[in-house]
Amino acid sequence: KTAGKTTGRLVVMASAFSTVTFTAANWADATFPFIDVVVETAYTQCFWNGITGCGIFKVVGGVHTFNSCNYNGESSVKADYCTVNGGTWLGLMNFDIESNMIVNGMTSGGELCIQTSGLEIQSNFAIWGTAKIQADELFGAGSFSSFSNNPVFLDVQTNRLFLEGNFSFPSQAVNSSIKITAAKMARTATTRLLYLGAEAGVTVNYQLVVDTMGSIVPMEIGNPSGTVAGKVIELLKDENK
Repeated sequence: KTAGKTTGRLVVMASAFSTVTFTAANWADATFPFIDVVVETAYTQCFWNGITGCGIFKVVGGVHTFNSCNYNGESSVKADYCTVNGGTWLGLMNFDIESNMIVNGMTSGGELCIQTSGLEIQSNFAIWGTAKIQADELFGAGSFSSFSNNPVFLDVQTNRLFLEGNFSFPSQAVNSSIKITAAKMARTATTRLLYLGAEAGVTVNYQLVVDTMGSIVPMEIGNPSGTVAGKVIELLKDENK
């Protein structure tokens, strides 16, 4: 591609289950040259290596793996499957994934929306700003955290919460809120699920809504210099507990 060319549409018409790889190092200025990518065939696997850029980035169709990608602007990924390995996404971000999405070391800053059947958190998922997550199943060994204690407004809605990690926001420097709604929680981990704290003059609001918490320890106040306010709502209880 020619350096400085950053607009246009790319249509990928590969056979189903084939592989297409985009590597930033192969381009003149390492900036992805298209703002709109359409994958015409189902389950075409696209690998994005080291993509950086700003503006508008739109992907429709296929299976996508983003390796160490950093994008700032407006990004939209509507696909069958999606994996994010590292990297920082800023601005307006929308992931509409038909099947599963995997997050393995991702940082989001701005306004993030994830809609997927299953969301697997493999390592750390750092949130900065607003994040709304809707998943039929939330699982994995990883955890949610804040990015450098920046403001977090996190709303998680799931039917089944099997996450073995936690939601760790121990030293919020500005007012934040964390809301988790789970129709079913089944964790083998016996450690804290929520780890909250605030610096002086800061308020962190939380709400945990769940059918049953089993034997887990739901919350721990880690740095109570500020205010942590909220409630735990247990909708249904197992009669054997």
